[in-house]
Amino acid sequence: MLTVLNSILYFKVSTVQSRPPSEHHIEKRHLLQMCELISKYTNRSCLEYNNYGCFCGLGNTATHTGVDDVDNCCRLHDQCYGQVHCFWFFPQLVGYSINCTSHADCYCSDSPQYASCAYSTCMCDLTLAQCLAQHQYHSAFKNFDRRHCHLLGL
Repeated sequence: MLTVLNSILYFKVSTVQSRPPSEHHIEKRHLLQMCELISKYTNRSCLEYNNYGCFCGLGNTATHTGVDDVDNCCRLHDQCYGQVHCFWFFPQLVGYSINCTSHADCYCSDSPQYASCAYSTCMCDLTLAQCLAQHQYHSAFKNFDRRHCHLLGL
């Protein structure tokens, strides 16, 4: 048993030491990871996107399209989570490994073959952060009254 523990410890230490010094490795619980990615790519707090439009944040009620491109990023993220197969886990609760350089260039480092749930969840979050970075944030849609999503046919 001690040999197994030593092997695991050696693997963990050698894995950490083998990373290039310019990379930042993120390994936390999932919601914090998503927030860190959003912040890294957009220079905004993830809380600024909570309750934005019809899709960003918990409890979205829309079915077709968002109020703007940022909201559509969140819609696509919701759809991405719907495609993730994590057995009995919700993707929102799955942690993953991700590596980032100092210039918001990140990649998911879990194995797509052996940790497909973590890898897929990471890819959904990374795609969201990249999408949000490409579109303008409109403060008028923060705390958007979601009853309007149904009225607008969204």
